[in-house]
Amino acid sequence: MSLSRRAFLLRAIGGAAALRAAGRAAGADPPPSFGFVEFNDTHVRDARCVAFLKKAFAQINDLAAQGRADFAILAGDIATDGRPEEFALFQDAARTLRIPLHVVPGNHDHRGDDGSAYDAAFPERRDYTFEHKGWRFIGFDSTDGAAWLSVSARPAAIAWLRKTLAGLNRTQPIIAFTHYPLGPHVRLRLRNADAVLGLFRGHALKLVLSGHFHGFTQRSWGTSVLVTNRCLAASRDNHDGSREKGFLACRVEGDRVRYQFVQVEPVPVPEPVPERDSRRR
Repeated sequence: MSLSRRAFLLRAIGGAAALRAAGRAAGADPPPSFGFVEFNDTHVRDARCVAFLKKAFAQINDLAAQGRADFAILAGDIATDGRPEEFALFQDAARTLRIPLHVVPGNHDHRGDDGSAYDAAFPERRDYTFEHKGWRFIGFDSTDGAAWLSVSARPAAIAWLRKTLAGLNRTQPIIAFTHYPLGPHVRLRLRNADAVLGLFRGHALKLVLSGHFHGFTQRSWGTSVLVTNRCLAASRDNHDGSREKGFLACRVEGDRVRYQFVQVEPVPVPEPVPERDSRRR
């Protein structure tokens, strides 16, 4: 597995050094470290996409075997046109992945306003939360059907976020993931991103991972970092003009999160075989 030369390293975020020193002085055990991966915008539509994803998942499995990836996050646009057969193709590739996968939908996972194929493939995977080694992960649906431009998260998603956050310990570190960008001045940003972020005010939100804009961006919101990543698709290009496709290998240590961009090389396309002349010579 090769790392892109353009590896991005997330700066330390969260807790003050004085608090860490106080914890050590009190003899507190340090929180466990762990790793996970994030990718987005796979846009599956055919067998070539499956071959590319299987190659990516083999690299992720290598990280998992080294203890560097406990699970994977997919921040939407699994399919191209939200068709059941596209989700079936994705699941064919995903069966090779040896760690749990947590997904949220993107606009391409709908046909108009119909997201039933996504819901059939990934039941109860729109708005949900899970805990891992003391960290809270929150996945939420920021889509409005298949709309891709000037999109606002629906009231139901906002209400779910508000209710969920109200029941959490405000000091627990949070990593959120959703399809649409939340970072200021990022192309294709969620229209009501400021309102969504406001729901996290007073909580220990460390990192938000998103897709939709196929390109690397990093923005700040207070002490939180808001990131979009390049796509992991054989069928689509990046919006920022970059050619690399890949995923983020994330590492959580104490109250800090770092990541590197890991490139996945394209699957070679076989040269067409010339048609043979069937006439007798």
